[in-house]
Amino acid sequence: MDRQERVAQLLYVARELGQKLVRELGGIPPFGVAVFEDGSEEGFLLTFYPRGQHPGAEFPELVHFVENEMRRRAEAGAVAVAMVTEVASGNERAMAVQIEGRSGEHFLMLYKYVKGLLGLNWSEGVSVGPTLFGSIYPSVTN
Repeated sequence: MDRQERVAQLLYVARELGQKLVRELGGIPPFGVAVFEDGSEEGFLLTFYPRGQHPGAEFPELVHFVENEMRRRAEAGAVAVAMVTEVASGNERAMAVQIEGRSGEHFLMLYKYVKGLLGLNWSEGVSVGPTLFGSIYPSVTN
């Protein structure tokens, strides 16, 4: 699997985990996912969910924890990282997935969603900018 495929895999996993959190919690507290290459075809993914370790933390603290942990994982060799949270404006809600990769990938995807009578309805992702989280890899800037 090349790096572009790893980034696509990371985006897919981050989006699926975010959707699961909306179903289970009704929202998306900040979390992160890092993808590593280990010589296998699949590589491996590691998630980081700071709300579990810091249940009383406020949103800015959770964002800070995610950014710091994703920087640590980048330094440990992660090929790419995803940082995910929920954003809202008025009655509109969306999942924000920021992807950053060692090879210079750096983008933000928004997935709007609506809670309807038959469950959640998700829009297709839209690439937007600027990014929400700070830069993880030193060579990438917001």
